[in-house]
Amino acid sequence: HVEVLDVPGFSLGSDTAICAGGGSLLLNGPSNMDTYEWQDASIGSNFLVTTPGKYWLTVFNGCFSYTDTIFVTEDFPIEIDLGHDTTLCQGESLLLHSTLGKGNGKNVDTSQVSSSVVTESGVYWLAARNSCGNFSDTIHVNFEKIPDLLTEDTLICSGDTAIIDLKDFKNDYKWFDGSTASVRKFTETGVYDLIVSNTCGDYVKSYNVDAVNCECPFFI
Repeated sequence: HVEVLDVPGFSLGSDTAICAGGGSLLLNGPSNMDTYEWQDASIGSNFLVTTPGKYWLTVFNGCFSYTDTIFVTEDFPIEIDLGHDTTLCQGESLLLHSTLGKGNGKNVDTSQVSSSVVTESGVYWLAARNSCGNFSDTIHVNFEKIPDLLTEDTLICSGDTAIIDLKDFKNDYKWFDGSTASVRKFTETGVYDLIVSNTCGDYVKSYNVDAVNCECPFFI
């Protein structure tokens, strides 16, 4: 019986990383070799990596030897910060970018963002992954709507009262005279302004009351 042996080619894998402070990687050599020798002169077929560095294994099958090398670096947990939840005004935009802490750059093999420039209300997030795990941050962005500023016309008969009810009004407001009453009564012709406020500023909404003579003349 004659056995022909080839050069025992194998691979320890691509260069990779382990997480600092407890991460590990088990390197596996090929099976059925006569001898194994690692970079530290240990002779097992496997080697447990717990610190970053250069690692290699030389194997011998009785005729040929072969060596493969792998570089192991160190990852850190990734700290992602998209900033605080925020409110913007219509027409504005938010440039969404992340401030990454440890783990930024090398060994971050997945990074995804839902949008880079935010122009509408929504929930936006960024996720990244390395050998220490999966990390993400989320930001809620709200765009303040411009209040309804259409002028409202009310026609009443002279001597009657126009009642303006703001109990369901959603914005902060005050009347032209400084009053914050939710119900106002007007009996005279005039334009009564309401100052409407939100995060983006103050707006004017007008209520136009027109008191007319409703008596119809009777001719014989």
